[in-house]
Amino acid sequence: MISIIGSLIGAAVWGLIISLAVVIILFFIIKLFDDYHATSSISLITYLLLIIFLTFQCTLAVGASYAKEYTEGIGEIVTTIIAETSQGINNSISNIEASANTILENEKLNEAISEHYPMIEYILGDISTEIISGSNYATLAEQIVANVNKKINSYIVRRILWMAGAIAVASAVILFTRPKRRSFSLDDDDLYSTDY
Repeated sequence: MISIIGSLIGAAVWGLIISLAVVIILFFIIKLFDDYHATSSISLITYLLLIIFLTFQCTLAVGASYAKEYTEGIGEIVTTIIAETSQGINNSISNIEASANTILENEKLNEAISEHYPMIEYILGDISTEIISGSNYATLAEQIVANVNKKINSYIVRRILWMAGAIAVASAVILFTRPKRRSFSLDDDDLYSTDY
């Protein structure tokens, strides 16, 4: 339980650090392209909203990468449950496949994984429907771990795409709402005028 809390706090801190770094880099990139970059109230609000949104998305992505560290533990739980379920079963291919399907449909598997790793419980809903048919209990744990890793990777990619989209929208808002440059010229006559 303490390691989960530590992971949550670590993910939040890293999410905040990454989002601040991204917004600072964005600020300097915009300033690079526009040497007269005056910040308006709309751009300040946009930067603030971007920091909040990126912190949330980065925290989720970092948390998902922390969850990948626990997938080997899921494989060990599945192997233990397979050993308990398959005791006394004949080793014929059809019995092994039936045993694997029984284990997948067994709520005991989802409950055991949810109990040990509550952070990734949302992934477990589709495990039984996405495992390759014809699997046997010798490779079932590896297939479940690969499936969980694949889902976590796609989750991280979705977070990155959301962040990229938010950065693009925020950049457009900041660039199109910046104050216009005031241009004025002084003629020589105006400079040396003595009319008061």
